[in-house]
Amino acid sequence: MKNLSKNTIKTLNDWNKIFKKKQKIFPSIQANLNWKNVEILGIPTKRNKNWQYTPLEKFLDNNFVDVKNYNLSIKERNFFSLKLHAYRLVFINGKFSSLLSDKHTGFWKIHIRNQKNNLLTKKPIITDTFLYLIESLGREIVKIYLPKEKIETTPLYLLHINQGSEQKKTLTTINYRHQIELSEKSYGEIIEHFVSKNNLYSHFNSSRTSIIIDNYATLKYVKLGFENKTSYYFGYNDIYIKYNSIFNSNNIMLGSKINRNQTNVKINGKNSNLTMNSLLMTSAKDSIRDYSTYIEHNKSYCKSSQLNKTVIQKNGIGIFNGIIKVKKCAQKTNSKMINKNLLLDKSSKINTKPQLNIYADDIKCTHSSTTGYVDKQQILYLQSRGISYKKAKKMLIFSFFSDFIKQIHCKNLQKIISSNVYKNLKK
Repeated sequence: MKNLSKNTIKTLNDWNKIFKKKQKIFPSIQANLNWKNVEILGIPTKRNKNWQYTPLEKFLDNNFVDVKNYNLSIKERNFFSLKLHAYRLVFINGKFSSLLSDKHTGFWKIHIRNQKNNLLTKKPIITDTFLYLIESLGREIVKIYLPKEKIETTPLYLLHINQGSEQKKTLTTINYRHQIELSEKSYGEIIEHFVSKNNLYSHFNSSRTSIIIDNYATLKYVKLGFENKTSYYFGYNDIYIKYNSIFNSNNIMLGSKINRNQTNVKINGKNSNLTMNSLLMTSAKDSIRDYSTYIEHNKSYCKSSQLNKTVIQKNGIGIFNGIIKVKKCAQKTNSKMINKNLLLDKSSKINTKPQLNIYADDIKCTHSSTTGYVDKQQILYLQSRGISYKKAKKMLIFSFFSDFIKQIHCKNLQKIISSNVYKNLKK
């Protein structure tokens, strides 16, 4: 540890204390192996190409403490909950709350595992220090299962309420581990929602969600990151798609000081269709939105489509890294990746890197990336029609979002997302 900074050493020591505490309660051989990987890899620096644009200095300038158990009333739960017609599961600081969750979940089967040697059935597609950290500190696995040939049109709503630390420069450390499985010929919808209990108290929230979609199955998935501006969120989603299946995903991240998402997909069955969209927006000063995708086509006659939009303001930083890999056996692949970025001030930055790794010859793959500011000529035109400068600017920003929001299948969610975008613009 000679070459490590003081803050890096301190952070690793804080995490080690949390790990040892959890090992005493639920000893796990697998968790111990994952912690060793954390120690071997260490905390990434700018020399790591996947982290070169994501500064962690302010994140590491905190103390990290174990999560505490907090109780919420029904009234408090209702305050944080979105007004949706859905089956609701509530998680407080990474733990499932049976008292605040719905007893009836339709065809969905929910299993909470908290054993000594918990293992997800799928290994991570891409690993790094923070994913190993989740696997070493998390002891509760929530398995969500939809049986064969079950059609469930009522969404399953996963509400994550996180309480930060009241102490200054201290982050409550929270971990989630979910596994979602859709059996053959099933259909389901899931909404995952992250929110902070308090707008001032800080927390470090990290989650890993594995999604397995069997033959002829369909999943519509929405992920909403609405946490407070002092929190930090690192999320990992691994998706495995089999034959003739559909996965539709919309990822909306508006909160947190640093919000970093890594979404990895393996398309392992013919004739499958993947649609994966993201909307990222900074709100607090100097905040960061970092979104990475990796899509691996392993079978022929499959389609994948990505639309990734980022709005950066207030000296913020946006990062997008996208990789489409088409293996030699994946002939007749049709894949596209679109990245559009809007900067609202001169002090904000965007770093984007779309990539194609093609090993098949009979395919159609495209990628594009655009970055720009709000068009002043369009603002002047709207002003000439009697619209104020502020309103004209907001109208143009909302037009930038419009094609994304229209792809959300739930009209109520469209309104909720638009409302939260509007609040971010007012800050």
